[in-house]
This record gives sequence, C-alpha cells and structure tokens, in this order.
Amino acid sequence: AAQAQNPRAVEIESSPVVVGDTVIVGYDVHNTPGYRAGLLAFDATSGEVRWDFDPDEAGGFDEGTGCVDIWSSPSVDEERGLVFAATGNCPSSPEGWGAYTEAIFAVELETGEPVWSYQPHEPNNDDLDFAGAPNLFAVDGRDVVGLGNKDGRYYVVDRETGEELWQVEATA
Repeated sequence: AAQAQNPRAVEIESSPVVVGDTVIVGYDVHNTPGYRAGLLAFDATSGEVRWDFDPDEAGGFDEGTGCVDIWSSPSVDEERGLVFAATGNCPSSPEGWGAYTEAIFAVELETGEPVWSYQPHEPNNDDLDFAGAPNLFAVDGRDVVGLGNKDGRYYVVDRETGEELWQVEATA
C-alpha cells in the first residue's frame, strides 16, 4: 500500500454505497499505528470529497491509531439520513483504543458528523472486529441495525440511538 506517500489513502476492501449523487466508502490501514482509517463521501459526478469521517479524530486522538479500520461496506437509512458502518480491532490496546474501536456507528448522511457509537467490548487485544456490512431491518416495528462480531455474537442496536436491544451467540 502507498502508506508512506499519503497516510489517509491506504486500501479500500469493500464495495461503495451510492445514495443519489453521493458515493460512500470505508478504508483501512491494516492496524498500522500512525495511520488513519475512515469513511469518505464523494460527489458521484465531480469526485470531490463531500465529507471525511475520521474515527480517530472523533474518538479524541490527534494522531492515527491504526485501530479503527473500516473494511466492509457501509449501509444507509435514507429516510433518517444516517450512514452505518463498523470498525476493526486495536492491536495496541489499551493505548489507541477509542470510542470507535470495535464498534458499530452512525454518522449523518449529509455531513458525516458522528451520531452514535456502540461498542460491546472493553479495550482488548482479542481481534474482535465488526467485519461485515451493517444489516438494516425492523423488530416489532422498531428500526434496528444488526451485525455479527468476530466474538461469535450477533448484536442488534436501535438505529437512532445505538442502544443495544439484544445480542445472541451465533457460533461457539
């Protein structure tokens, strides 16, 4: 990867999401300290960056931690104007562990501003990534986001608040 030239543009490992004339994609840095992963939105016509969500910065870090890789596609709730994505682990934990490490999170579709972050784990070195595209569905009329974690559990949270509604062991 071209890390030495540009620490923000390392690798895209998933498909982008296209909403109207906006293209949204996550990128990762392979857990490399000093580099920043994130979520970018582009104008589909001009290619100009509309917003750049930096989970390290949102988590209070001045430097890139390498602990918030986004290596799966985001999901979008157009009605609510929310984008949902998930992040990877933090091999340097507890140093580098922030509010968006091993998390499912939501940002505003128009601005990329953070709305909420859900983390089921305390700081650890167990490689417990959220590695899939967030699933959007409803349970008893309540709109939720669900996603499996490398801990073998499937987590379901409220779309608007990120509040955990339930979790279930999917595999031992």
